[in-house]
Amino acid sequence: MTTEPKMNYEQFLALEREKYQGGPVTKEERTAYERELRLLRAFPLSDHVAPNAATGEEAKL
Repeated sequence: MTTEPKMNYEQFLALEREKYQGGPVTKEERTAYERELRLLRAFPLSDHVAPNAATGEEAKL
């Protein structure tokens, strides 16, 4: 890592630390997270992808 990118990264870290001084998540981040969570929950999964998908003999019943 060259000096300039490293310095930029250190500046980035300082800005991130400063941003979260008042709490773990900003209001804008919480809103974005909730919007993405709603999209993920609305995404349909087939029966073959679900955590308890039937396999082998169970699928034939």
